[in-house]
Amino acid sequence: MGADYASALSYAKVGDGTDLTDWIGRTIQVDAPFPVEAGRVADFCSLVEDSNPIYWDADLAIARYGAPIAPPAMMTVWRQPSPWNPIGIPAHGPVLAPEVPLPADTLINAGFACWFSAPARIGDRLRYLDQCVSITGPKTTGLGVGYFVRTRCMVVNQDGVELGSYETNQFRYRKREQQPSGKPPAKGEDVWAGPNDMPDIAVPVTPTLIALLTAGTRDYFPGHHDEEYARSQGAPGAYPNTNTYCGLVDRVATEWSGYRGTVKSRDLKMFAQANCGTTLHSRGLVHRRNEHEAELEVRLVTADTLIASATIILTFDEPSN
Repeated sequence: MGADYASALSYAKVGDGTDLTDWIGRTIQVDAPFPVEAGRVADFCSLVEDSNPIYWDADLAIARYGAPIAPPAMMTVWRQPSPWNPIGIPAHGPVLAPEVPLPADTLINAGFACWFSAPARIGDRLRYLDQCVSITGPKTTGLGVGYFVRTRCMVVNQDGVELGSYETNQFRYRKREQQPSGKPPAKGEDVWAGPNDMPDIAVPVTPTLIALLTAGTRDYFPGHHDEEYARSQGAPGAYPNTNTYCGLVDRVATEWSGYRGTVKSRDLKMFAQANCGTTLHSRGLVHRRNEHEAELEVRLVTADTLIASATIILTFDEPSN
């Protein structure tokens, strides 16, 4: 395939990393190319194996929200452009950070925080108002030297109703000429130690899951399906994307609540990649809880590695026991 309008890399600008003050506060507007649609919601729920009846029972969703809805973890999915169209590449891609001119040739998400005020309903047309918040100077990490670009995006529907907002912390860096082939993530403390309040899910990371990731999230970034490219980034191999991790931690939180909880905010931090052949499990704690809401910590781990951790605020649709 010649064109690739869907990948964030297609919108990446290269510069020397100086005189970027004009970028702070810069805002772009992106209208979703397609409406929120039920087939994609089903694919996403299949990807993370989310049994929440609110996504599968249209009558239940209509009674509660007036229409079937999409999971909150899909907030960014509807922004993704098609890999090709006859008109040409859109003015903006799936994220703003790559448009900042930096001495970098790849990128990876380090953090993703979301706040939700209303659900996206099937048929909604979404608008994204994305602003550059901050750009660091060069930072050295295990992946190499690069820059953290933080952006904040407000999402509204066709009626101007604000559905929520999200903040992305993206690390843009230059791939090393030689990356250790298949090097596993560094092992830290025992990820299974300590108390656990969360249901334990077990999701094998397989080539099928990687394929379903594209169907469920419309994310065509090569690190999520191209083994060679992922290794050039410093990852052990192709790895799940941010939406997948968001969907999994949301699934754990709502399962814990007996499907009475609604995700109102989520602050996700990612520490390593879960490559094919590993299995993702969930751990976590309840930090506080009352009849109206709960604050949870949900972690995704493999046998010996912490992959991601999220602080989630749930509000209860009815008093919890």
